[in-house]
Amino acid sequence: MATTKIAGTRERESVLEFLHQASTLRSTLVPHIEPGRFPSALPFHDIWVAAVASCGTSEIYARSLDRSLALDVGAGERTHLEAEVARYNERGIAAIEQIRDLMPRFREELGTLDAPDPEILNRGLADLESEVKAALAETDMKGSDAEKLMMRFVDAGNVIRESGLTGVPDHIDRMLQELLNARRSDDRGSSENIPVWKVFIIAAAAGWWLTIMLICFVYGAVLGLSCPPAWYVVWAIIAVSHFIAFIVFC
Repeated sequence: MATTKIAGTRERESVLEFLHQASTLRSTLVPHIEPGRFPSALPFHDIWVAAVASCGTSEIYARSLDRSLALDVGAGERTHLEAEVARYNERGIAAIEQIRDLMPRFREELGTLDAPDPEILNRGLADLESEVKAALAETDMKGSDAEKLMMRFVDAGNVIRESGLTGVPDHIDRMLQELLNARRSDDRGSSENIPVWKVFIIAAAAGWWLTIMLICFVYGAVLGLSCPPAWYVVWAIIAVSHFIAFIVFC
């Protein structure tokens, strides 16, 4: 029986680039986030990467199946493709559930922080949102899609402005529930130009990204964290833009 290829060269390269960026960002985060104080930070990152990779692989198989049906070719491989779509989707769902399980612990960890100086917090949020906007402007996607994703970062920022960092876990959990609803639907939330599952998985991560960076820059000196210079914000957002580019493409 012929071996089924799940993707072309461009798609395989995008997966490898995503995993490389994830590994690089993780290795950079480790020295700057105190593991004993924020033990859920790195597990969130690792499980989120697994969720994206699983859901993305499911969609790559789904597109192969869709082409097979549309062109009436490879009929003998369709059962295998259908099984792989379901298998990787279930892996993604399991990973999303694991992230939700982390939220109570994340909330407790954030609750140990004193309320930030509003001026410093707002300045930090404004800087981060500006960098995200610049990164999205350089990402190959429709303007309407970039605007939709930017609004998810703005939404997360507004939660922080209104409820503080302790409001972020509930916001993330709501996004994850919407993501689960999408992945459990018949089309796995993949029917729109930028499928809703991608919007929600980015929305869930947006709150976490902003929170981790703000902890470093707002509380770094107080907590004795080894925070990098300001250029790290730019570098980190560029890495985030690679994540977004992969999710939009897959």
